[in-house]
Amino acid sequence: MLETVNGRYIVGCVSVLIGSLALTAQWGVLAPVLGGWGSSWTHKVLLPLNLGLVCLTYYYYLAINTEAGHVPDGWEPPYSIVHGDEPLDVSKGATGPRFCRTCDAYKPPRSHHCRVCQQCVLRMDHHCPWINNCVGHGNYAYFLRFIFSVNLTCSYALALLVWRLYHILDMNSLQNRLHPVTVLEMILIVYDVVGVFIVLFSVGILGLYHIYCLARGQTSIEAGERANVRRLVKKRKIPPVDFPYDVGILANVSSVLGPSIVAWFLPRPSPGDGLTFAIKPNTDPRLVYYWPPRDPDSLRPYMQAEADEQAALAEEERLALISGHGGDTSSSERPVRTPLVRRDSEGYLVREISFAERMQMLDRMYPMVPGDGGNDPAYGDGTESDYGYVDGQYVDDNGYYADQGDYNGGYEEEEEDYQFVQGADVNGDGYMANGYAAHPDDLDAMHHDHPELPGDDAAFDYEQEYQQHIDYYDSGSDSDAKYVDDD
Repeated sequence: MLETVNGRYIVGCVSVLIGSLALTAQWGVLAPVLGGWGSSWTHKVLLPLNLGLVCLTYYYYLAINTEAGHVPDGWEPPYSIVHGDEPLDVSKGATGPRFCRTCDAYKPPRSHHCRVCQQCVLRMDHHCPWINNCVGHGNYAYFLRFIFSVNLTCSYALALLVWRLYHILDMNSLQNRLHPVTVLEMILIVYDVVGVFIVLFSVGILGLYHIYCLARGQTSIEAGERANVRRLVKKRKIPPVDFPYDVGILANVSSVLGPSIVAWFLPRPSPGDGLTFAIKPNTDPRLVYYWPPRDPDSLRPYMQAEADEQAALAEEERLALISGHGGDTSSSERPVRTPLVRRDSEGYLVREISFAERMQMLDRMYPMVPGDGGNDPAYGDGTESDYGYVDGQYVDDNGYYADQGDYNGGYEEEEEDYQFVQGADVNGDGYMANGYAAHPDDLDAMHHDHPELPGDDAAFDYEQEYQQHIDYYDSGSDSDAKYVDDD
């Protein structure tokens, strides 16, 4: 519900609450009873309270205004992880490096996408509406210090307020006789006691939970992931797997608050870059890039899709061999299949498509027509046997169309009359000189983006131009999706 409220209003309300409790408790309740602001006893008693207020206010400011941590542009897992020789066992819940479809980028270990901040956050713990910011690697240390400061300050303030309330209720006390309670003081003390108790109760529970997570080296999100992994192990769906980042209580605390006990109480950020973390010995390095393991049952649709695709490729090769046009289909010349990429919280699990596989997709879309320089029996042994046959037109090696010896459509001698599309010259009728029949939609797009490009004179980047025609393979559409999970 708080996500629908502007975060600045929430921060403003928290600031007003802190200020009102501090002012009413000191000026309206405690200071008059302790002897007024001119008394040294008042200063000694209220000094710890005001130091706590300064600390919690400063840490609150840092937690709000420090960036939680964003993924650097262009970050990718190590090549050995993405293109490893040993495939991951999907039946054990291993799905490969995580990928964020919203950010269109890989997710570093322990990072997650925040739908409120609209970015992936390094070592994300949670999005906190009370600070109008995510809690991540950049500000987690400040957030923890703010929580601890609130708990210590509120505990001290509540002790002073209960002390004053005890003497008010004790009608025979000397203090009550010297400083009789007023209606205004009773209203203020009720407000302060109730307000401080609610804050201490709620933030105290939060603080205890974060102490537990800090000692175990986990974030709030990872606590839920570990519970889910334990459930899968208990049901024997996956083999036992240890949480890789729990390296001991002292090391876990030092990884967030700093390497020394003195640094724990200083306003310093967490050490490290938020991309790499200490892990347990003998941990598979690939585990940190696909943690947490998934439920194999949820991955069965994907595994079935992979099996169907392999069967379809095998059937294509078999038919090609039977027809005699398959060529050499040895494994050495087949396109290398790239590893899996897990699209995690965005719901997709797909495989990256290599350039060679994209070329095969284009070949299936625009199949090459016969024409092999006189060796194709379909054209006999005449002069036209050296031309490729495209939609009723013969095309020579230079990209010209011949019809009974004449060039087609008024294109006489200049190659500048052709437009360069996908590595081939194309005339105004939509014919391509390399034996591919151009699709009208592709021609319209090329005419719009590259009008009147000459064929031989253009500095043409084939792969970049080709990419424009197959971008929809990477668009995350249902046709590309191998599996849609429950996240």
